[in-house]
Amino acid sequence: DDILELINLCIKSLIEKLVLFDPEKSLLESLMPEEQKSEPVEEKLSRKEVGERKKADIEEQQKYGKLLQKSGDVKRESTGFLKQRVAMKKRYYKEVLTLLEIKSFKEVGLEYFNLAKSRSKRRDFRTSSLMILLHGLALIKANEPIQNIRSNISRFLDSLGLNKKLVKDTYYIRSIDFILDVISNKLDKYFSKINDLLEILPLFKEEKQLIEVML
Repeated sequence: DDILELINLCIKSLIEKLVLFDPEKSLLESLMPEEQKSEPVEEKLSRKEVGERKKADIEEQQKYGKLLQKSGDVKRESTGFLKQRVAMKKRYYKEVLTLLEIKSFKEVGLEYFNLAKSRSKRRDFRTSSLMILLHGLALIKANEPIQNIRSNISRFLDSLGLNKKLVKDTYYIRSIDFILDVISNKLDKYFSKINDLLEILPLFKEEKQLIEVML
């Protein structure tokens, strides 16, 4: 029995560690003692896919670290920024808040994009950056393709000319970039961290439903 168990363990180890085609897996399975045969082996990632996953994970660790560095400033500015937004609420945010009330998230996203363009023309890059983050979150809630959201963000950044680099480096743009990466690459371990990043945003109570996208 001990010998059979040892054979079983050796074959299982080979199946787990080697990159094999299905017929090869079946061959190894057939060599196992009948009562010790394992359950069907789940499909494994190729070496290339494993490498890509590891590279993506390292990049996300670096991006997350940068966001943590910037989060302190965002927390300190949050109260003042929210007061500024409240003062502009009736004038600029009436339409988007109405859309949020009826949960029309695709239209919410489009309205935030328009607000981002409007504020950037007034050189209010902090607000326009936040609007782009909310644009992205709304479209995620609306189940829009990630590539479409990225395309919109790139289009906005390209419209800024010399200010592109400055805005791209803001906490808000970095946050939506990080979130889209996590979703695209299915990096599940970062989902709880996303919630921490979004909780410090200077949002109206009506907007807080957007940060539930990752919960």
